[in-house]
Amino acid sequence: MSPKTIAVVGVTGQQGGAVATHFHTLGWKVRGLTRSPSSTKAVALAARLPGIQIVQADAEDTASLKAAFRGAHVVYAMTDYWASYFGHPPELDAVKDDGRAVGEWAAAVEIRQGKNLADAAAQVLAEDGVLERYIWSTLPPVSKESGGKYTYSFYFDAKDVIKQYILAQQPALAAKASFLVLAIYTNIIALTAQMLGGVQFDPEGRVIQPTLSGVDAQHHFVDITDTGKFVEALVNAPPGKSLLGFDEEMSFADLASVMSAVTGVPVVALPVTIEQLEASGGGLGKMMGNTASFSAEFAYGAANLLAPKDVDPNIKLVTVKGALKKENWTPFVDLVKKSREALQAAASK
Repeated sequence: MSPKTIAVVGVTGQQGGAVATHFHTLGWKVRGLTRSPSSTKAVALAARLPGIQIVQADAEDTASLKAAFRGAHVVYAMTDYWASYFGHPPELDAVKDDGRAVGEWAAAVEIRQGKNLADAAAQVLAEDGVLERYIWSTLPPVSKESGGKYTYSFYFDAKDVIKQYILAQQPALAAKASFLVLAIYTNIIALTAQMLGGVQFDPEGRVIQPTLSGVDAQHHFVDITDTGKFVEALVNAPPGKSLLGFDEEMSFADLASVMSAVTGVPVVALPVTIEQLEASGGGLGKMMGNTASFSAEFAYGAANLLAPKDVDPNIKLVTVKGALKKENWTPFVDLVKKSREALQAAASK
């Protein structure tokens, strides 16, 4: 029997690359979609995964998506909110609304692209009938599930709009669909300080890992390279599943201890307010704050999602410590060093 084909949207990104790599090891035919097949990332991926088919497709071009999906047994579909967020029209920066104009603009782009992906897959399914599973990479509807308490998680809400569109407007595709919600990326932890503009220290000189909840509140974390394992589990299960892809639950207090052990830098978790995050990170800080608060108070929407072991009791996942050990902590360590030196210089004046 010839191997099946999986079409992977955003194959040069973290999610798509992880899915492509995993299914390549399983012996599947992997068709990777990218806007630029000649990009450095695409060329490197093709060299690393012999036999992968790299095809040009754009989420703004339904015809290109249909051509890329045709004949695929599985489609892994996702959109990149952050590409739009950081590429927003500069005039939106002048709007004084705590970043809402930028966030909503990027969300509108994501919703349009997500609907294009679903429409293309539905049309191909109607034409060739090959598609067996459509996996949409989604996120919980924070505004809805928090009862309107947190309304700045635009990228969460946008992805759920697309999920609901599939369920309500594309019934044939919905009958083949399952949904993957990825938890907090462990690799984001290494970048938090840079994203928020620097590090802060407690009176004992430890680096503060900010949390908007009690330091003992539990959060779900995932090593992004495990994405392919979750997709495999959903492909092997009946459709209609909504899976929370996570490796381990952990408090920020325990996370700080793990970070200390991995980096050699003393780290402590301390609560901050959304206003404090916003002061250091602007609209991005407010979005991160809304998301982290939702994670702590509403368990990242876990009550409405399946755990990995519910879908595949034999799935093998990494620990948070194992994931953090794989990260490049040099920029973080260098930033801590420079921040300490700046404080010492200021104190000596």
